Amino acid sequence: MTPDDLRQIVDRLAHGPVVATAGARHLYLWYGDPERLDEMIPAPLLQRLDLYELVGRLTRTPYAVDEARRLLRDRIEQELRARATSSDPQVLVVSGCNLLARYSVPLQPFYSFTSDHRVVILVVSRAEAEFTPPPRLPDFVRLVPTVPFDALSRAVGEKNVIRE
Repeated sequence: MTPDDLRQIVDRLAHGPVVATAGARHLYLWYGDPERLDEMIPAPLLQRLDLYELVGRLTRTPYAVDEARRLLRDRIEQELRARATSSDPQVLVVSGCNLLARYSVPLQPFYSFTSDHRVVILVVSRAEAEFTPPPRLPDFVRLVPTVPFDALSRAVGEKNVIRE
């Protein structure tokens, strides 16, 4: 999918419901400059969800990966349920998506949230995924900057990935 394809979907959504094509859902992955994405979405449609902010509101700190996954998923579900009460068209732009990949959080809550008047766009900044790691990391550290993009692009399907 191209940025122009996404722009057309958003433009149509501003005027009424948009049925997702070919049985897909309106869950997309933006790989590029987040500011350029913001420019494409009319202000009345734009909603934001920062996953870092969301985890900052957790009532306790998880101590295991499974617990972190469960707590993050629960908070995402609560947040999306609260936002789903509106019948207005929405384009939800989700930042901090490397947490989804890091803790293997399933995307099902986002799929459930999407509809013919709600679109979700997960954002992975190209700058975050294409940097060169420092050359002198300890041997026990393995840093692969593209992992969040790779995991999320597999999860949403290549046809729903928008590369700027």
